[in-house]
Amino acid sequence: MAIGVWAKNMRAAARKTLENAARRAAGETGVSSAGELSASRMEALEDVDPGWCPEWDVSWQRAYRLARAHVKAGGALPAGLREVVVQGEDLGAWIAQQRAAWGRLVPAQQFLLETVGVDPDEGGPVRPVTRSQDDRWAMNLAAARRHLVSPTFSP
Repeated sequence: MAIGVWAKNMRAAARKTLENAARRAAGETGVSSAGELSASRMEALEDVDPGWCPEWDVSWQRAYRLARAHVKAGGALPAGLREVVVQGEDLGAWIAQQRAAWGRLVPAQQFLLETVGVDPDEGGPVRPVTRSQDDRWAMNLAAARRHLVSPTFSP
C-alpha cells in the first residue's frame, strides 16, 4: 500500500475537517461535511503518532524526524552546513534555518527543536546553501537507491 499517499490524504481530510469546523463556528451555514475525517479516525491516527497532522508543512516534520533520528543514534547536531546530510537533507543548513526563523515558529515547533538540543541562540549567521539542479538530482537519486535496496523495502 502507498502509505505516504494515504497519510497525505488523511492529513488533507483532517485539515478540511478543522477548516469546516471553524467556518461553522463562525456562523456559516450549509458547509458540507464531504471529505471530512471523523473524530474517531482522527483519534486513531493520533494514537499512532501525535504529530501525524502538524499545522506546519510536512517537509519541516520530515527534516525534524531525520534530525531526531540522527541524535537518537548518537550523532551530534551539526554545527555547519553540509556537515551531516541524511536522505538528501542537509541537517546543518536546516538547523541554521530554524534558529534564524525561531521567532516565526509556533511554540510546538520550538519545543520539538529543543527536545533534540537545538538552542536558538547558538550558531552563527546563516549562509544560503547553493545547489545546482544536477546536485539535487544526484542527492535524490542516491536517496532513492538507498531506499530501494534497503532490507525493509518490499514492492
